[in-house]
Amino acid sequence: MNDRHKSKAQLIEELEALRGELSAFQERVDVCDDKRSEAEKNLQTFLDACSEAALFIDANATVIASNEVTAQRFGLTVEQLVGSSILEALPPEVAARRRKHIAQILHTKEPLHLEDNLGPKTIAVNMYPVFDDKGNVSRVAIWGIDVSQRKRMENEREELIADLKQALSHVKKLGGLLPICASCKKIRDDKGYWNQVERFIHNHSGAQFSHGICPDCAARLYPDYIKKES
Repeated sequence: MNDRHKSKAQLIEELEALRGELSAFQERVDVCDDKRSEAEKNLQTFLDACSEAALFIDANATVIASNEVTAQRFGLTVEQLVGSSILEALPPEVAARRRKHIAQILHTKEPLHLEDNLGPKTIAVNMYPVFDDKGNVSRVAIWGIDVSQRKRMENEREELIADLKQALSHVKKLGGLLPICASCKKIRDDKGYWNQVERFIHNHSGAQFSHGICPDCAARLYPDYIKKES
């Protein structure tokens, strides 16, 4: 029915109905806003509870939410970081890699784990896809953990292992049966040459010798001197 043919009462009734629908719609909007606000507060509380860098970016690398640790690593405040591109805060070479990483996550929908060298620091970066209702990646959650100390310890351990291996390579061991002369006590080496005991042991162990005379040999070699001393 055309509005011109409706009575005033009918028009008022339809207007009240529209007002009711508008009011109900506004209530639903307010509920959604409250829920979104509550979700945003919970998200920020979660991020602030992290002792390492944590942030959310959208598919265009724009920072949606961040904690203080992340902002401090870039020399910014949270307010300055949120709404800006995370790529702009990174060194050019790192930003180029990160752009590829984001594209990879959007395509594969799989998490990504990597390491970045930012000056003297080594950061372990963990990137996780966040999906929308249609199953598409709408955001990427990023955790950056400073592993500089762990990397230094690993490097020191590797250097220590290398030093120990080098030291062990210089240690020679004697083993097996050694052919030794029953008379002069020379030892035959694996090339068939007879060597003095001192030289053979030195060549196979690195040991050094100092010489002296035992009491039995002293009595045999210098009997007169030993008798005078006694």
